[in-house]
Formats: sequence, C-alpha cells, structure tokens
Amino acid sequence: MEVRSNMSMIPHVLRTAEDLSEEYGMTEDNMLRMRLNLEEILLGIVEYGYSDIPDATIDIRFSLINGEMEISVTDHGRPYDYNTLEGDGYSDIARILTGTGFGPDLVNHGREGREQTFRFPVQNILDDTPATPTDVVIDGSDFDFHIMRPEEGMQVSQCLYDEFGYTYVYDIVYYPEKLSEAMKSGALTPFTAVSPKGEVAAHVALMSNPHLPGTMELAMGVVKKKFRKASLMSRLTDLALQYGDETGLTSINAQPVGYHPYTQKICEATSMGACAVCFNYSCSDMATSHGSGSRMTLFWAVRMIRDEHRTMYVPREVTHIAEMVVRNCSLDRVFSNGSEPAADNGSVSGDMNHILGLCKIYVDSIGRDSFESVRVEHHRAKSEHMEVSDILINLQDPAAPWLYER
Repeated sequence: MEVRSNMSMIPHVLRTAEDLSEEYGMTEDNMLRMRLNLEEILLGIVEYGYSDIPDATIDIRFSLINGEMEISVTDHGRPYDYNTLEGDGYSDIARILTGTGFGPDLVNHGREGREQTFRFPVQNILDDTPATPTDVVIDGSDFDFHIMRPEEGMQVSQCLYDEFGYTYVYDIVYYPEKLSEAMKSGALTPFTAVSPKGEVAAHVALMSNPHLPGTMELAMGVVKKKFRKASLMSRLTDLALQYGDETGLTSINAQPVGYHPYTQKICEATSMGACAVCFNYSCSDMATSHGSGSRMTLFWAVRMIRDEHRTMYVPREVTHIAEMVVRNCSLDRVFSNGSEPAADNGSVSGDMNHILGLCKIYVDSIGRDSFESVRVEHHRAKSEHMEVSDILINLQDPAAPWLYER
C-alpha cells in the first residue's frame, strides 16, 4: 500500500496491519510489538525523513514468508540511521527501534531509497488463506451483558482505541478513571458485553445532558472485530433502552454519522424516529481521517419511551419541519404562534467542544435580553475558533417564535 507522508495516515496503516495480523492468528503480544515497530518507523519517516514535504509517499508491503508476517516500509526521504535519529532529537523513536530486541533491519538502497523490515510469527500459515481464529465466539448467548464495572474501564478504553485510535470525539474514553467518575456522577451510564473468558467484547453508553433533562444520548458504541457476528451491539442497545424505561427517561437519542451505516442500522432496528439531517457538519479533527476540508453528514434520531401532551410555540415558516418530526416520533403536540417576552430574565448558556470545534448554545428560557445573550455566546464561540455553532431554542417557551425571528 502507498500512503502520503503525514501523521493522519498512520492510524489507517496500523489498522490494516492489525486486521491482517489478526486474520492470520498473530498472538496479542506479538501484535502489540508489531504495532509499536510500525508506528515508530512511520513517525521517524514523517517527522525526520520527509519533514515538511507533504506530498511525499511511503510504500508499505505485507508478506507471508515461512510462517512469518514480514512488513517492509520503503521511503525516499532524508537519509538517516537510528543513531542519526537519536542525535537529532528523536531519541524516543531510536530507543524503541533499537532497544527492544525485536527492532527492524534498516537497509539503504541508494537511489532506491531506504527500507526498514521486520517479521513476527503467525499461526497456522500454510498458504495465503487466512487462519480462522480459534477463540471467536459467534453465538452471543454466552456473553454477560451488564452496566460496566469500574475494573472494566481499561478494557473499554482499549476497545475504543482499537477501533478509532485517538480520533474519537469524546476523549473521556481514553481515561478509565474518568469513566468511573462519570458513572458515579450520573453523567454516563456505560454497558458492556463480556465474553465467557472475561474479555470486554462490546460497549455502548448513555450520556446525560444537563440542558436536556429527560433524555440521554446513545453513544460510544464499539464491538471488537472478532466478535462482530454475535449481535452484541443490538443486545447492548436493548439493555440501554430497558434501562431508560426503568429509570423514567422520556426518550433516548442518537447521532449516527452518515459514513457509518452500521450505526444507522442499529437506530433503525430499535425504532428510532428521524428528527433531522445536518448535511454540512464540519469537523477539523475527523477531517484528518476523511480528507482535508471534508463535510460530514450527521443524523439525529430518537426513541420515545413515554410522552406527554405539550404545546410548542413554533414560527410559521418552520411549522412543516416541526410537524414532520412530531409525526416521525409519534409525539402528542399542539402548535401555537406564541407571544413576546415580558422581561429581561432569559437563561442562555453555551457548551464548547474544542476537539470537534463545535459549540452548542442553549436557550432554556426567553427574555428580552436573550437575543443579545445569544450574540455574546456566538461571538465567544468564534473567538475560540469553533467551526460550528448550534443554537437550541426551547420551543415550550411562548417567546420562542419572537427569538427565532431575530
């Protein structure tokens, strides 16, 4: 495979290498060493070999030779050996590649560039047919489904890292201790599926939002690759929905991205109603994985657990949209034109996600000062380089149409 010399390609190369290693039965210890070798080689090439040459390419070749997987990395960057890296400020890379006993062989080929090669044994390799792992469990009936136990936090972090690298939007997943703290505070209710051997095989969580009482977001869903045929995510989602029902939630919502059809299928299978589609959602962090300047389609879906009769104060020009949402979600709603606010006692607040570059501005109650308050929050978001600013107006406030028009 040929890739560009930039940091964003490294997670994709590592994922390809892991997928091949897993298919061919490489042990977990060797897979960890393999990943460490490959990652450090690529870092050395990107940071030192090519430095500021963004259009340069790196060639990675995977081969099976005498029961071993051989990985060869070739580039045409600035000449170096591992002593050069150590002397020029890249001592961590040099130490890993030379000090572990399983480091690569580096060979310079003159005009053909530089090649770094290493090998690790794989099991049951007789030809190019992938070995079938012996520990894959297809029947999910033997798994234990429960609210995550604190001691499982590290395994959950590893599951999400294996799937997303360090690109997942909620960085709490990389801190097992913070997962436990969020559980205790009620901000997060995570669920796990655990194999008979005690291995965390899948995870999903319900996230609360203090601005949106009565609903929780279904998020952080991941299933280990070798367990993906066991319907674990469907079972975990059912467990989360049951939890929402038992704890008195009004609804559970989800935000599947457009390029991930599996998440959309889960929403469809659990009878979540379509609320909205955002076609132009920009995200600098995720764009590194999907092309610079890319736009990401995002869906909103909701599963109503219980409902109550409410009046919504909706501007005339968006009534048809509100009616569609009410119809899709089977809500009991009456529409009204609303009135102007009586006093300067509105409540407006903003939450900023600096990883996503996303600000959400919540208008909980509307007063004559609300328009100016929204402007202040929006300017604050711009000053902190937020790329997207969502404004959520409480449609149960009679002054909602007044604020919407402004």
